[in-house]
Amino acid sequence: MKKIVLSIAALFVFVATFAQTKGEKYIAATASASFGNQNIATSNGFSTDNAKSPLGSTISIQGELGVFIADKVRFGLAIGVPFTSTPTTQSGSDWLYAKTLGVNITPNLAFYGRITDSFFYAPELGLAYETGRYEEDVVASYSFNAKYSGWGVSANLLSFEFRINPKIALGVSAGALTYLKVTVKADSSAASVTTEQRRFDLNSGSLCIRHYF
Repeated sequence: MKKIVLSIAALFVFVATFAQTKGEKYIAATASASFGNQNIATSNGFSTDNAKSPLGSTISIQGELGVFIADKVRFGLAIGVPFTSTPTTQSGSDWLYAKTLGVNITPNLAFYGRITDSFFYAPELGLAYETGRYEEDVVASYSFNAKYSGWGVSANLLSFEFRINPKIALGVSAGALTYLKVTVKADSSAASVTTEQRRFDLNSGSLCIRHYF
């Protein structure tokens, strides 16, 4: 009987270590990517040509440090290196691309809902600032180079975490609701262009490994 009681007590202690409690800290590494193509229509006033672009891609690697500021509420600060490559127009048989390579800082907040003792629904909100280099092909042999900077707000609604053991967790997410405002400024000019984007990317996903301590 005593062994049964001790076993049950040990089980409760083991399960409790999976709980996201105030003060628990972690470090994390995240890799994310999205891929997609689009139909681009061009018109000369008499006819319209439709072309399906090659895949555009966004790839990012992040490191993160965070803490649970309340039970089941996680706050993190991530620093990442994103790269994007987006086809813009078709030139003969070739495609012209716009590319960026930058650095971003993203404070984020996640809320944990228990599905099982080790599996959690963890939607996340993030606010990011990013800066870096922008390059756009004008023709196949010439590219326009500039600096870019901007900020964005994102909501990862399809986000989950699985605690492999009390110290290691695996996080996955798919789809992101995003608002971006980016300013591009040419190196040799004071002129700048600001763009805004609102999108929901179902073709995006990320994989994260967290170490709790």
